[in-house]
Amino acid sequence: EWVVENVNGLLTPIGDSERLSKTLVSALSDPALLKRAAANNLQQAISRANWDVNFAKLEAMYEQLMDPSQ
Repeated sequence: EWVVENVNGLLTPIGDSERLSKTLVSALSDPALLKRAAANNLQQAISRANWDVNFAKLEAMYEQLMDPSQ
C-alpha cells in the first residue's frame, strides 16, 4: 500500500526468489535509487505514520469498543 515502484521501493512477485535476488542486486547497485527511496520513505512516514495523530484515532476506537453505547 505504501510502496510505489521506483519511487520509494521496488516490488517483486510473492514467491519469486530469483526475481527478488535480482531486484536486491539491482537496488544495491543504484545508490541514487536508494537515496531517493530513503527520502521518499521518510516523507511518507512523516505524513502517514504520525504517532500523535494515529494514536488519538486508535484510542478513540478502543474507547468505542469498550463502550458500545457511543
